Amino acid sequence: MEIAIIILTHNNLTSKHGSLESLLISLSIQNIDISEIVIVDNCSNSANIKWLKLLEKKCLRVNFIYLNTNNIALGRNIGIKETRAQNLIFIDDDTILFKKDTLYELIKYTSGGLYGYSANRLWTSNNWYEKHKSIFDEKLKNNETDFLKSICSLPSPKLRNKKNMRHLSRTYIGNFGFAKRIILDQIGGWNENFIGYGAEDDLMAIDLFLKFGKPILLSNIEVIHISHLLNEINYNELNANREKLSEILKTKGIKEFHTGRLMYDEDDVYKLI
Repeated sequence: MEIAIIILTHNNLTSKHGSLESLLISLSIQNIDISEIVIVDNCSNSANIKWLKLLEKKCLRVNFIYLNTNNIALGRNIGIKETRAQNLIFIDDDTILFKKDTLYELIKYTSGGLYGYSANRLWTSNNWYEKHKSIFDEKLKNNETDFLKSICSLPSPKLRNKKNMRHLSRTYIGNFGFAKRIILDQIGGWNENFIGYGAEDDLMAIDLFLKFGKPILLSNIEVIHISHLLNEINYNELNANREKLSEILKTKGIKEFHTGRLMYDEDDVYKLI
């Protein structure tokens, strides 16, 4: 089965301590063949671009694309256009597949379903990765999964201004999820109305649910999330994008939508106006 991995990145070296490099290591140890890997950079600054160019020279089989705008949805759509595979897997640049059979387990779902997400997301302890990246990468290469799990813990919800860990302990479709190309074509791909951080994942979950029903849940798969802080710009972008999402939902006749309930296979996912 041909699969394509699409990864979005933005200032990864300075904001996430170079976690993209660890992600690529984790992909290299998977026990299946990956047809294509596309990395789309969303307008990183010059220092981060320089680092990416060095990484690109090391990864000859990976297709690096550089954009001049920070639009996550646009980047993912361009990534889709650059691939040929019918089975598309989206991974964030701070998500690590720390077990060598992770993609093998995921492919079992792609053969029987149209799309899925909501894997268990383990967070590295605060500041651990930044100080011990070389150790982390070495443990990845050696498939020392018990050690890698041992350095993870669920952070305080306050880290992301959340009331609880409900939305932080599972992956959204863009964090780590899959979709058939044919269904993304039918809904017009990722909505590009969002600039910067947040909300594009929610709208994708909504559009897929309304068109194709509930997602396949990847709740028996674990991935590691490299813990990092959001800055004031991120939160400003998120608030603006949430307002855009609310307006888009109104055009669909929806008053409110609960992506979290989809992630846990619950009812009362949305309310009509």
